[in-house]
Amino acid sequence: MTNGSNSLADFSQELLLQSQQACEDVKNSDQILTVVKKVADQTNLLGLNAAIEAARAGEKGTGFEVVANEIRKFPKETATSTQNVRETMSQIQLITQKMGKLIEQVAAVGQEQAASIQQTLTFIVEIEDLSKKLNEFANKL
Repeated sequence: MTNGSNSLADFSQELLLQSQQACEDVKNSDQILTVVKKVADQTNLLGLNAAIEAARAGEKGTGFEVVANEIRKFPKETATSTQNVRETMSQIQLITQKMGKLIEQVAAVGQEQAASIQQTLTFIVEIEDLSKKLNEFANKL
């Protein structure tokens, strides 16, 4: 029973560490989203410049204008997708933090149980010793 309680406390601690690591990983993914947004912003500028150059070229730039317009759609879609991913990651981070707190509580209860079981085991050993002594006294009488 003591071993089981100690194992529970150990597993809870490991879960807590894993939960904290997952939370850190979610935070780090935000940096990736920032880079994606920068690329989208640069692509938007590229599309805008391409549209300006296509307009300058007049009739000969008509085909290039179609390409420029398509290039400019990409950043808008990317911005929407990036925002959706950021919101999802934020939700995952909140859930992970809640899980971490719950795991912390489970770990604390597990450690308390392990300590209580150890204390109970100590009392049982003491009772066993006293029982043996009482048995010895009874045999002497």
